[in-house]
Amino acid sequence: MRVNGFPLKLLLISSLVIGLSLILFSFLLIPEIKNNFQKNFGVYEKISLSKGLISTDNEQISYEPFIQSVLSCTFPDPQIEVPDEEELDLIINKQVKLQDNYVPSDLVPLSQYGIPTDGTIMLREKSALALSQMHKEISQKGIRIRINSGYRDFATQQDAYNYWVRAVGKVKGETFAAPVGGSEHHLGTTIDIVSSENNYKLLPTYTSTKLYNYLITNAHLYGFTMSYPKGKESITGYNFEPWHYRYVGTPLATYLYEHNLTLTEYMYQLNNYCLLSY
Repeated sequence: MRVNGFPLKLLLISSLVIGLSLILFSFLLIPEIKNNFQKNFGVYEKISLSKGLISTDNEQISYEPFIQSVLSCTFPDPQIEVPDEEELDLIINKQVKLQDNYVPSDLVPLSQYGIPTDGTIMLREKSALALSQMHKEISQKGIRIRINSGYRDFATQQDAYNYWVRAVGKVKGETFAAPVGGSEHHLGTTIDIVSSENNYKLLPTYTSTKLYNYLITNAHLYGFTMSYPKGKESITGYNFEPWHYRYVGTPLATYLYEHNLTLTEYMYQLNNYCLLSY
């Protein structure tokens, strides 16, 4: 059937889209909700009603997933003023950032534990001890490693961020380097671990090393989890980084390993936070 030359079905769908758009617009006029959207969706892919469309066998249209995601989830506080250093699972990313110039209270140099490093590198004491134990087993397997990044202060992270933005532009650069305050390296529990097998390089050849294979099957036993695994880029917001590991403790790292979860997925689900793809 056609109305004034337009298919009736198209008119009905258009009316539904307009109606839902008006409802959503009204919904976003609530100050708190509007602010949450502005703070938390700033660098996410733009949300559109089309993302909620589901075509079924009988060609009916449903907006339920989109509306449900808006109404049911909440948002984390965008700034962590005083981190609880006992919380090893602390959320920190492009939306949740540490207060300026936070420095962990118990940093120790890795040289103290006989761990090879690229320059002076520090970690929090518990993380360093766990890494030392893992390093002993790795060495027994004839694999030579080096830690080329650990704790980073805000100035160092700013340099890394600026480098990538200048090199490949802001959008792509932010998939390589975290914004200042939003880097896991600020926590003092995160490492970039490299191998002599590919000349200690952060390159795709890393996945061909014995170290890579060891870490993906054993790192959790020492409390470490890969923060930015392959296939999870739309969730983490970062490119695949097989050398980037964060210490979260053995129980949680093991749980994440057994359930194929990133820390981001786990924490957002646990707290019912809105997790939309980048």
